[in-house]
Order: sequence, then C-alpha cells, then structure tokens
Amino acid sequence: MPESQDAMMSAVRRGDLAGVRRLAAEAPDSLDAVGPDGRMPLVLAASVGADEVVALLLELGADAARRDGEGRTAFSAEWRRSRPPGRRDVPYACGVW
Repeated sequence: MPESQDAMMSAVRRGDLAGVRRLAAEAPDSLDAVGPDGRMPLVLAASVGADEVVALLLELGADAARRDGEGRTAFSAEWRRSRPPGRRDVPYACGVW
C-alpha cells in the first residue's frame, strides 16, 4: 500500500479529521484508493460509523458510488453495520448498493 494510502486509512480509523483533510490535499488519489484489505477510506469510515469522517470524505470528493475490492459501497457498508439483527432484505432504492 502506498504510504499516503496507509496514512489515510490510519487517519480514518482514528477519526482524525484534520489528518484526513491534510492527507487528501497532499494525495487526492488516496480518497478512493483501495487498500490491500480491499477497503477504501469511505467504506471503512461508513463501516465503523464514523459519520463525521464520512461527511468530510464526501466533501473532499470521495466517490460514494465507487465499489471497493469486495463490491461494497459506503452505503452498503453502513447498512450492514446498522441493520437490525436478523434483517437480511436489501434496500436498493438509492441506486448505490
């Protein structure tokens, strides 16, 4: 993983908004880069419920419809994280599942 991508993923995991903003300015490609685990910063942030990081990544230009290495979008990662137990139906209405 390029150093900028590793740093971006670390900043996302920590919820470091200033770090995300700085790293995006230094390496804009890091916003949508896929790491060795198949995740992208936006999908990672959504999957852990880091709403402020999600909002910042979108503000900075992260692609909400882009799929990561496992076919997940930020929406699908958030839905999987937050759905009620036992709920398996899939909401397709937003078009970015």
